[in-house]
Amino acid sequence: MTAPTGSAGPGDKRPPIVDVENLILPPEDSGEGSGEDLDDEADPLYETMAAWFHGWFHQVVERQTSSGLIWCPQWWRHNEAIAILDALWMAWEGARLDEQPDAMLLWWERAIGLLHHLTSPDHGPFAGCTSRRHQIQDGDLALPHDPEPPGWFGIVLDTTGTVKGERP
Repeated sequence: MTAPTGSAGPGDKRPPIVDVENLILPPEDSGEGSGEDLDDEADPLYETMAAWFHGWFHQVVERQTSSGLIWCPQWWRHNEAIAILDALWMAWEGARLDEQPDAMLLWWERAIGLLHHLTSPDHGPFAGCTSRRHQIQDGDLALPHDPEPPGWFGIVLDTTGTVKGERP
């Protein structure tokens, strides 16, 4: 069943209705190339996280932005948001191919928690932004850290990134 797309009429500010079935399911096989490898089934539906974001995520995930929920229109400028969305995309591709009937439900359960973090006005990566404008933060936003002692994680890297030895 395909829902109609488009607005109801002139001046209607509602977003178009999205055909969710066609966003989730890969296109039907035309019957040509029936000798394809079985590995093709494991290929991602979307080649990149950005393609998934534009082709599925931002059309399906609906939130009203407010003082309690922030989404930066320039989300792609936030490294933490990119890392989270990349993980969500890879997990979504895995859930889509999983034979377990509740795989996508489990994906949604995890995604909702990450969405709460992403959109948190207090702790999320968009906390300094508004829903209409990206706000450049003052200073370095990376977590403060002291360098770990050589070999702490089992390997020692020299200044070029070459392994010098292993942790005893």
